[in-house]
Amino acid sequence: MIYGIHPVIAALRTRRRSIQQLYYKTSVGSDALNPVLELAREIGVPASTKSGEDLQRLAGSRQHQGFVLECGELPKLSLGEWIATAPPHPTLVALDQVEDPQNVGGIVRSAAFLGAAGLLLHRAHRAPLSAAASKASAGVLESYPVIEVGNLAQALTKLKKQGFWVVGAAMDEAAKDYRQLDLPAPRVLVLGSEGKGLRRLTRERCDEIVFVPAVGNVESLNVNVAAALLLSKLMDQGLRAM
Repeated sequence: MIYGIHPVIAALRTRRRSIQQLYYKTSVGSDALNPVLELAREIGVPASTKSGEDLQRLAGSRQHQGFVLECGELPKLSLGEWIATAPPHPTLVALDQVEDPQNVGGIVRSAAFLGAAGLLLHRAHRAPLSAAASKASAGVLESYPVIEVGNLAQALTKLKKQGFWVVGAAMDEAAKDYRQLDLPAPRVLVLGSEGKGLRRLTRERCDEIVFVPAVGNVESLNVNVAAALLLSKLMDQGLRAM
């Protein structure tokens, strides 16, 4: 089940998932309801009405906005498939055991907005690509390239052999200030888990380790916010190089 107007519309438009059934609440209003029902009719998805309480039960959340879609899992790419279809000089975001689906969704939204070309995830040690992640991404996750690998360190090694530079984000001030970062594309930005940061083998694959220095009296940033700052810096370098 995925829920929320933006994830549901995105899933119906992209059709990357197998879709079984749309559930909706008639009281959401015609401006929101009609486009969703029209999309469902176009692709032959059956739709039926439910009460707000039933939608909450199906979604497992109150944040359904009157729409719940019963569907299959989001398909993932292998690293080889992504490399074969990647745009020229891409920037990739890799997550090393980020476990909060809200953070994953927020990072996807920032990455897509700033022009990063995909998300690299470990197959097991990560947050699920759940309804919560799709909702946090405002539906962007439904169309964004997601690469899944069984060994993140090996995947980074493979990317390095393909000419990618790897930059890891850390919380220790022994690392380089991110404002001094200057790595050409193609490159990978690696973000560690919310509590432990980068694992040792992941860190060893990085060409640069950077941190975001605190200016105020807050000790650290949410990984989603840190990702946006670091990507903004990297993508700005790419724009200036064009």
